[in-house]
Amino acid sequence: TPEGIDYKLPEFRNRDGSSRIRYLWDQTLQPDGDAHRPPEGFRIGVEFDAGQIDRALDTDSVQEQFRMLPSVDTSGHGTAVAGIAAGNSAVYQGVAPDAELLIVKLGQPDVNSFPRTTEIMRAVTYAVKKAVELGMPLVINLSFGNTYGAHDGSSLIERFLDNAAEIGRTVICLGSGNEG
Repeated sequence: TPEGIDYKLPEFRNRDGSSRIRYLWDQTLQPDGDAHRPPEGFRIGVEFDAGQIDRALDTDSVQEQFRMLPSVDTSGHGTAVAGIAAGNSAVYQGVAPDAELLIVKLGQPDVNSFPRTTEIMRAVTYAVKKAVELGMPLVINLSFGNTYGAHDGSSLIERFLDNAAEIGRTVICLGSGNEG
């Protein structure tokens, strides 16, 4: 999800209150030592694992929670999309309510690059590597798009996604865009 997720919501927790989010990589955050560092092999953002997320959830203070896990979904879009995919509360049930989640909040593009193409490619690479490492199937939901490119399968991002879908047990779902 480009915007991240509100990891505190019951829709993304197990019955015992622990998080169903296995990993959360926020590309927008700056590493600050051992507590907050980028995923192995990547130089941007900060990765949080389920243990770190659970420790933040166990904290009563909102300020302490934010200090421990400062990733925020500022628009609500990422949280809504994750809820549709995997929400599991009594109020809201998603398509795959028992699924574990791997969340990536996309960083901002460099001034000399295409909008978020590099960030999306890093996110997909990260997700595929994690799934292979964990021996798990992977469904990537890219609810983010733009009107750039050929839209005939020949662009860099389209070819990259085709190749990523061939690794492990990976399925990639893309939105058709607001333009249809």
